[in-house]
Amino acid sequence: MNSEGRRFVAEDVYHGRMAHRIAQQPGAQAFLILDEEIFGYPKHGSHTFIDAFETTDEAEQALGLPTGSLQETLARYNVDAAQGDDTEFHKHPDWLKVLEPPYAVFEISIPRSDYHWMSLGGLMTDADGRALREDGTVVPGLYAAGACTNHLPQDGDEYASGMSLAAGSLFGRRAGRHAAAS
Repeated sequence: MNSEGRRFVAEDVYHGRMAHRIAQQPGAQAFLILDEEIFGYPKHGSHTFIDAFETTDEAEQALGLPTGSLQETLARYNVDAAQGDDTEFHKHPDWLKVLEPPYAVFEISIPRSDYHWMSLGGLMTDADGRALREDGTVVPGLYAAGACTNHLPQDGDEYASGMSLAAGSLFGRRAGRHAAAS
């Protein structure tokens, strides 16, 4: 949930995509709302525990959220969870659960939480991994592959685990062959 008390992504997404979406929120601020049952598992990493709240009103006040926003967001989410279908963000049904008080709140804002960032969209290269200048000409002797290059995923919305490994393996091999032949 963001600082406006609204969900902005399915909470079960890949952590890189989650971080990318949090960075797009007002002030890069976000909160994770759990109930007592979920609070018990799994470990919550480096997310900052804020407090537990008996009501949405208490949570809204403590977090500085617009009045009624958390109540409305949780009500909509709980209806979907009860029906087993997240109509807003399509969270996998295995992770849908009606949330009941007390609520535990974690701050998952950037940089208050630990997200494993990686660069996406770096050096332009040709099919042989040769680095290219802005005008498209080759930089002699400079090769690049993987996450430091402008390959398949251009940002966190497009990235999924392993995509840089595939690009690094394929284009790294091509770059190595080209360099050896040169």
